[in-house]
Amino acid sequence: MEANAHSEIAKKAVMIYSELYPLQSEQDKKLTVRFIYGSKEEDNIFTFQRLSNWHFFDPGNRLGKTRWGVHRSNQKRVDLLINKIVESAACNLRDTYEHAGRLAHHIQDMSAPPHVIPIYHTSGDPFDIYATGEIANINLSSEQLIAAKGEQMDLNSTVLRKLLKDAAEKTFDRVDKGPVIFGGKEIAKNWSGFWRKYELISTKCRIVPKKGFGCYGMDKFGIATGPFTTAVYNSFYKEQIASAIEDSLRLLVLLGKKLIDKQ
Repeated sequence: MEANAHSEIAKKAVMIYSELYPLQSEQDKKLTVRFIYGSKEEDNIFTFQRLSNWHFFDPGNRLGKTRWGVHRSNQKRVDLLINKIVESAACNLRDTYEHAGRLAHHIQDMSAPPHVIPIYHTSGDPFDIYATGEIANINLSSEQLIAAKGEQMDLNSTVLRKLLKDAAEKTFDRVDKGPVIFGGKEIAKNWSGFWRKYELISTKCRIVPKKGFGCYGMDKFGIATGPFTTAVYNSFYKEQIASAIEDSLRLLVLLGKKLIDKQ
């Protein structure tokens, strides 16, 4: 996703959080500002950490490193951020919220199919840039609000890793297993015509990917084809962004519990 999309998702999550749990002081508000800042800054291409860590999900470290030592997945970066969150939570909430915002960036990326399959791409991915101006108008369902508000877990490394893993697996299941439901009807078995595992179809990819990555299918997200109309794309995009907002809200709820404990 584009950096501005990440900040919009974080802003929306903060807005919902502040409605559920009204911020008590200016200091509380400043902490959420750090959260939003971190979610966007994590994509700052002019930083060494961004150049040396690609934002792809790869829990088995199958992708490894490039010849220049660049990590092809987000695994090492995510582990580092989680450690920083846990360590700073005892002494510096300002840093905690910024690190959490940076972690939220990676969790938000798990709602983008090309980050989860994963498929190597740069800034022109059609999903990442699709309708980003509409994020502020995407709302959570009552079920999502209840689920996020009900989080009573401690802020620890196991819980934080699970947030990212659950987000990734949720997206992968929607893309790979399907079905695609629209208007109460199944319109396709899955989304594999857009994103697919490279090893399953060999060189039939429209674009030959980097070794170990998945690839784009013959269809392009956002371009009407067969049953995939603009309305279908809009629905799927909003569903995925709502998931990213919900996941960010879950993280804010965990942080809020730590904030209360400190007061």
